[in-house]
Amino acid sequence: GSIISYNTLVVVLTCFSWTNLYRFAIDCSVVVVGLRHRVTYLQEHLQVEKWMFSSRP
Repeated sequence: GSIISYNTLVVVLTCFSWTNLYRFAIDCSVVVVGLRHRVTYLQEHLQVEKWMFSSRP
């Protein structure tokens, strides 16, 4: 009986850790995409400011 419960525990823990890893990966990708978007937005903003400064007489 103990072997079956041990196997069940291992399976449950494995599934739990896999779902946690999956969620962690999703969270990381969301954060990375958000950061990249923010960086590109900042770069565009800076370029626009540079362009405005350089286009001033």
